[in-house]
Amino acid sequence: MRLTATTCHYAEYVNVNNIPAICRCQLHWLPVRERVIFKHALLVFKALHGLLPPYLADDCQLLADTGRRQLRSSDVATCSVLRTHSSLGDRCFAVAGPRTWNSLPIKLRQSDLSLEQFRRLLNLRRICLAKDYGA
Repeated sequence: MRLTATTCHYAEYVNVNNIPAICRCQLHWLPVRERVIFKHALLVFKALHGLLPPYLADDCQLLADTGRRQLRSSDVATCSVLRTHSSLGDRCFAVAGPRTWNSLPIKLRQSDLSLEQFRRLLNLRRICLAKDYGA
């Protein structure tokens, strides 16, 4: 698939060793780990804005909605993360989604962003992080 996209993008022969770098830079493809983080964050955004079915949206609740007291952290859109006792439990959406959401910068967690604005900003951030870590 990468080779097909590269040959469609470039008419001449491209060195096979440069294909991952070309895919990230020119086609804005993300490495697998970054793509999973992108999907988790996007699903949590949709859940918090009522764009997902209730069985998924119930797994993502803001601290301001779940707490009994008014906390300083309730000004920032922070999700409550469930505690688990195994690494398998850490992988479920109810834990991994809110944990990914809480790791995002505060600018991305603002409620006034539209879905397209959020997707664009998140994708740019993920691509920059992938370049920095050489993934």
